[in-house]
Amino acid sequence: MVFTHQPLDVARNEFRLLRLHPAASFDAPLRVGLFHASLDAAPEYEALSYVWGKPWGDFSVLVTDAREAADDDDDDTELSSLPITPYLDTALRQVRFRGQARILWVDALCINQQDLAERSRQVQQMRRIYESCVADVAYLGPHPPPPLTDKDVEDVDSDNDEARAAQEVGAVAGETDEQATARTLAAKRAWKRSKAEQWRVGSSSRRAQNLRDGLALMRQIADRDAAALTVMVQRWKDNGGFLFTDDAEEAADGDKAKRVEDEYDPEDSRQKRYLDYKQIRSLYATFSNAELWSRVWIVQELSCAPRVLLAVGKHHAYGGGQDEDGTGAAVDVPTDAGTEDDGGAKADMLDTLDWDRDIVGGFLDDFAYVDAFHSSWSHGTVGPAAHRIFSRVRSIHLQRQVIRKRRTQDDGKGFLRRSTRGVFFQEEEELERELLKSTVDESSVEGTMEAKEAKVSTVANEAPSDPSLINVLARFKWTQATDARDKVYGLLGLVAEAPRLPPVNYRQPVARVYSDAAQAIIETSGTLDVISQNPFDGDDVDDDNETGAKGRAPGLPSWAPNFDRSFYTDFYDEFATILFAQRGIYAAGKPDCKHLLPLQVEQGSFGGVAGEGGDADEQAPFTFRSLRLRGTLLGRVAPLKQGPWEENGKGSVNFETGVALFSHYKKFYYDTIEGVEGVEGVEGVEGDEGDEEGKLSSRRTVYAATGEPFWDAFWRTISGDCTAYPIRRLTAEERAQCSSGLAEVCRLHEAELEKERDETKGFTTDEEWEKHRINKMYNGDQPSTALVETLPVTRMLRRMVRRWGMAHTVQDDRLPSGGGLLLMVRAVAAPGDVVAVLDGSKVPVVLRAQDAGALSTGAGHGDDGTTACYKYVCPAYVHGYMDGEAVAQVADGRLTEQDIVLV
Repeated sequence: MVFTHQPLDVARNEFRLLRLHPAASFDAPLRVGLFHASLDAAPEYEALSYVWGKPWGDFSVLVTDAREAADDDDDDTELSSLPITPYLDTALRQVRFRGQARILWVDALCINQQDLAERSRQVQQMRRIYESCVADVAYLGPHPPPPLTDKDVEDVDSDNDEARAAQEVGAVAGETDEQATARTLAAKRAWKRSKAEQWRVGSSSRRAQNLRDGLALMRQIADRDAAALTVMVQRWKDNGGFLFTDDAEEAADGDKAKRVEDEYDPEDSRQKRYLDYKQIRSLYATFSNAELWSRVWIVQELSCAPRVLLAVGKHHAYGGGQDEDGTGAAVDVPTDAGTEDDGGAKADMLDTLDWDRDIVGGFLDDFAYVDAFHSSWSHGTVGPAAHRIFSRVRSIHLQRQVIRKRRTQDDGKGFLRRSTRGVFFQEEEELERELLKSTVDESSVEGTMEAKEAKVSTVANEAPSDPSLINVLARFKWTQATDARDKVYGLLGLVAEAPRLPPVNYRQPVARVYSDAAQAIIETSGTLDVISQNPFDGDDVDDDNETGAKGRAPGLPSWAPNFDRSFYTDFYDEFATILFAQRGIYAAGKPDCKHLLPLQVEQGSFGGVAGEGGDADEQAPFTFRSLRLRGTLLGRVAPLKQGPWEENGKGSVNFETGVALFSHYKKFYYDTIEGVEGVEGVEGVEGDEGDEEGKLSSRRTVYAATGEPFWDAFWRTISGDCTAYPIRRLTAEERAQCSSGLAEVCRLHEAELEKERDETKGFTTDEEWEKHRINKMYNGDQPSTALVETLPVTRMLRRMVRRWGMAHTVQDDRLPSGGGLLLMVRAVAAPGDVVAVLDGSKVPVVLRAQDAGALSTGAGHGDDGTTACYKYVCPAYVHGYMDGEAVAQVADGRLTEQDIVLV
């Protein structure tokens, strides 16, 4: 019969623990006992982190229920059962002791998943549950392969299948043609099924071997195994010792072909070590691609546990698995744990690495040591390997240190030790610092740019005592959850806003959970960063989201991030979807929106919503939520002069591509309005015929919003008026250098294009064009590309054109600021959208007017009856309005402020 959980005593802070009974054989039935304990006086237990996986087959545990830990549940009484997945079945068998019971907390079994009220309460206690355990055993695999499907068999099809099948089946005397055809087809299907089964078994075996190899290699690296490291050093020498990298010190030496000694030298921090393909594959499998790393819950589990053991199972012959030599013999070797004092009673079937000792202490904390490991990447280049493999591990490592610092006082050095900085951490920390924004209070950062950077360097490298929800959500946006609500609920135990949020409630729809989280972030920070600095802003580019999810959660208001749009890798994109504004870089609106708190969130009911954790009648009514803010309208987006465009996204944007895109925008937004003879420093001259969208606002050499030369306004707009990294505003000297330098870049680029047109005008075949393309690729940088690389603006320029496109505002008599403002916007912006500056937003935003009368609440009408109801579209760079100019112009009466309702 199916097991029934006994209710927990909420007054005693009760939770359940699991007694996993021992077994000498891997295949012995799983027997467990569930008993109640109080978190205020819990016995020693371990937590198990694992992947739930997809269910198939008939897997269950035999279980008894005992109220207290002392109760004997190991008797001959009738046992009930609880269904589990094959993944959990395997994890429990691997972790099971041979000679004595093991006390564990396993969420799927210790929480009554059918009781939504209990599930909600237990989730709120999750952090405490993990903080109270002795250790967390994080099971990486291997997992049993799923059974074959018809699609698996069909995918084996190839041009040779029919021939193979025909050769294996001889003719049968007396059979008809139909019988022969049927026999041949049956033989073909059997052959394909056999091949599919071989692939299934072989793939499972290879994954298991990669996990074991990855763990073993990591142990050698952490232990500084001289023999293993010497092989890597020699391999580096055998491969020519070439390093293609941006390392400034090496580039300055002009020596990108450094040779190394034959032996590993622990004193030489510059000595490179080369990881071969097999080693890279095994490390990826273990520390990046294992399914465990994608679970949102793993963050809280590994961050809060006092000790973490990464575990790989040694037994993998289940489900047809094979060992490395293909014999199919089971690897059934117990670990060394407990074998001396207890006669092997605590021997399990796991190989483990200690997180703090082996991964952090032996590796990640030594930046120079980390940077020494290299491997081959695309196009034969060689570069550092660590940031590609350990980025997820490192993110959890940083969060783990935050939690530890909050528990105990550290030595005052901060949570990032920098005594031996290297390329891996140096660059990734700069990028990650852009995202971890609320650790800096911009209002307290005053004075020169150097003073600001010094302040940021101090603050950004200390662990905040209460990490903000937006920081934690952004840091772990790559995680996934079966239930979309867990993208928030799974991280609440780590953040400051938890007390401001409604209690965990799995009856609420996703839209309500996400908008509650956004509201709590706004009210805690007093800013609109979660809207205009939203790191989850990927709804507009489906290709960014590799999870396959399309669109926003149903009913989610435009002002709330879709936290489930999460898999796109920011590091390689340089966080380009964010118009980074922290550290006082931009200050378009009032510094905060605290005068609007508590937020006016108006709502109306639209009935129940099904499909998000229960039937429709079990769900809270879907609530439409609008947010009332204050702001100033600057203008309307004009039709794009360059026409429709797409963001580059994952596409490569190198310096050459950046020059091409810069010249592309120059053609439409500068060449058509600048340089007209006899028109210098004059405004109000009409544009070309056909410039019907409204004169940009006219041909002129002065940009009206700032009074500067229009050329400077143009290139400063495209670059966001910043240099990177770290991102900061350009100084006057840098602006002068970029102004002349970019003009020369454009001149050189035009000459290069003219030369290419002359060289290719006679081409008539694809082969000629392909040869030309290859020659161009290997002939080195073009002069324009070489020059742009020397300019302070170059990395910021490349960052901006990756995700942003140029636009301008059109004259609108209803908006006092008029037209002619230069913008950088995301591809989702459209002609007719409104550009606004909101109180509490560091950057302007693009809004889209809505029909407020159609909303059930009637929200959005201004005092004069005009519609002031909008959907949030994207942030915007508006040249001349990034430093509080709108606020000043409201104060002196040139602009007006109004209520703006976002829906």
